[in-house]
Amino acid sequence: MLKISALALLLLTAAWTARADVLAAFTPQNFSQGGPSPWDETSAPDTITLLPGVKLAAGLQCGTGIVSGGTADAWGGSGWNGTDKDSAIADDDSFSVTIAPAEGRRLSFQQIQPIMFRGENSATTCLWQYQVGDGPFTDIGAPVTVATASVKGITLDPVILGTIPELQNVSEPVTFRMLGWGASTKGASWGFGKSTGNPVLTFEGSLSPAP
Repeated sequence: MLKISALALLLLTAAWTARADVLAAFTPQNFSQGGPSPWDETSAPDTITLLPGVKLAAGLQCGTGIVSGGTADAWGGSGWNGTDKDSAIADDDSFSVTIAPAEGRRLSFQQIQPIMFRGENSATTCLWQYQVGDGPFTDIGAPVTVATASVKGITLDPVILGTIPELQNVSEPVTFRMLGWGASTKGASWGFGKSTGNPVLTFEGSLSPAP
């Protein structure tokens, strides 16, 4: 029975992966000092790709504890000098974006693929969370350590969403928030990049008609 269940899970995962689409993709172009916050279709035209039927209810933006700043052709900010998750929440040391389906559609999320840049002495730890509608924020997995300093781009492992039931067939806006902490210098920057004309932050999944 265990072997059958494992095989069934493998087949379901493979089928899900095969039909995943890019729901939203962010590609910084000609950005300097961190880029706009919020980053949306109004502030930076032609740098965001959305699957038809998907919309940004709120663009990618820095939390109130973060000051926009960074390297060219990247997006980010500084101020990540909290020491843990609780202090990051209290200081709003975060990035966030809200993705929603168009009327009559439902979204299912599979994964987030981030490419990060990290300045010397900047944050060392990040944690993704999600919020459906006006509900509470919920952690996605465990905190991730990013110890390497690089402005050229660090491809992190995908943030898996397909195993979270609350993120499947949703008709409400979903906010994704990335908390960060551990910087030894408040002015050290961190964010998504560096771009060579390719997305540095993508959300993948599928779109379906509402029943």
